[in-house]
Amino acid sequence: MKFLTKLWERIKALYLSLKPETKRAIAISIEVTTRLNNFVNSTEADILTALIPGNADDRIKENLRIILPEVLKELRLADSSMQSSDTIIRHAISKIDQLSGDAKSGFLHLIAVMIARKLNNISWSDAVATVEYKYVNG
Repeated sequence: MKFLTKLWERIKALYLSLKPETKRAIAISIEVTTRLNNFVNSTEADILTALIPGNADDRIKENLRIILPEVLKELRLADSSMQSSDTIIRHAISKIDQLSGDAKSGFLHLIAVMIARKLNNISWSDAVATVEYKYVNG
């Protein structure tokens, strides 16, 4: 257990050393993923507006409008032929809703990691570690 404690301390140090905008993007990626998970049969006219936190800055909002549909297509949660962001996201939500337990948690975690990576151009390992740290520590 000492190994895991030391590893977690290193992850914490990594997270704390990130630039404020990177920390913010990680938090937003988790919030978007949580909203994606909770989104059920919404009547929202613009699904992206419903998923993107209102307190995200305009640059992040615009990037998320591009990144989220791309990530969902990359994960094969939507058909590559789909063009509309709304269609892509609704299709992905229906596929995610079919999952349960670890499979669902794993997909949601992966979506958050991929969003954080694309928003900040950080390494895969840093994205995985810092997203997990933020999930656990809020």
